[in-house]
Amino acid sequence: MNGLKILKNSKKKIIYSEFLGSCFLVMIVVGSGIMAQNLTDDFAVMLLANTIATGAGLFVLITVFSDISGAHFNPFVSLSMVFTGKLKFKLIHIYIFSQISGCLVGVGLANFFFELPIYELSSKTRDGIYIFVAEIVATFGLILVIFGSMKSGKEEANEFIKQPFMQDAVRLRKYDDLAKIENLEIPNINYFYKHVERSFK
Repeated sequence: MNGLKILKNSKKKIIYSEFLGSCFLVMIVVGSGIMAQNLTDDFAVMLLANTIATGAGLFVLITVFSDISGAHFNPFVSLSMVFTGKLKFKLIHIYIFSQISGCLVGVGLANFFFELPIYELSSKTRDGIYIFVAEIVATFGLILVIFGSMKSGKEEANEFIKQPFMQDAVRLRKYDDLAKIENLEIPNINYFYKHVERSFK
């Protein structure tokens, strides 16, 4: 997750990213569970199918959305980012709203795909301290994996500096930023001849 890229993204992009990512993640989890129940009575096969689909889907979603919003898809992940200074506090409400609304839409669509009631209360009772502790441990494990796979900004900068194309990349980025300035005076084409000639030597 590149924090610098996330900071430069607009709030609208972050909303779209977290909403769509959360929506598709829940569709994958719920949809694969329903499909597995329809195809087999073997609980082991159901669990295996759901696990593989969820893991593969999560990998793809993180790959697609990580540079836009960080691909949190979970309010506790976003909160942990705030507590560690990797996410600005003023953005937390945008993340959580997008994630919850995305999950609600995702579960509704998954049920609709399989001709089930779009929203319904669960008939299975899940209570007891063991469920609560299991959720805490699972969430902690998720956050631990995310932070363990992240690189600090300093590490990323050091790796970038070591690359042979570093100076050219920085120069290109500066040109790109200057091109966004309205009514900026630029040299005529003769100014660029020497740069073109040098590139062919």
